[in-house]
Amino acid sequence: MTTNPDPISLKDPLIAGILAWLVPGLGHMYQGRIAKGIFFFVCLMGAFVYGMYLGEWKVVYWSWEKDRKPVVEGLCRLGMGVPSAPAILQSFREKDGQLPVLGKFQAAPSKAELQELNARLNRTWNIAQIYTMIASLLNILVIFDACGGPAEAATARNALPEQEPAAA
Repeated sequence: MTTNPDPISLKDPLIAGILAWLVPGLGHMYQGRIAKGIFFFVCLMGAFVYGMYLGEWKVVYWSWEKDRKPVVEGLCRLGMGVPSAPAILQSFREKDGQLPVLGKFQAAPSKAELQELNARLNRTWNIAQIYTMIASLLNILVIFDACGGPAEAATARNALPEQEPAAA
């Protein structure tokens, strides 16, 4: 068994997990795994933002009305943290009858607007939804990685010490 001369200090796994949820890759950067954190940030934020772009920046929202959006989509996007948080803020303001804080950004579209988007964008709307949901769900795996640390470190912690071969 080879041991890593410079083991990674995982710091506080709870803080790493919260940071990874807030911004993809931030938990890894907190732990000193900068390259991995940047990789996760670029990949997940790239997929999320591209999905938003495909959906004309209207694909991520939260609605309390069941006929406007399945709850599953909203729950899936919660894994993205800060990038999807305005949707929840906008939904609470709409629910209370207040004006949206961020204009129409991540505010729930009306039923007529949803029908128009689906008709005009057709498959692109569905692809946009998939991009944003997959990015959010993959971030949940990134959160677990930030909390648990690299696989090599976990294996090294659980491995038994090697025995020396018996002399003949």
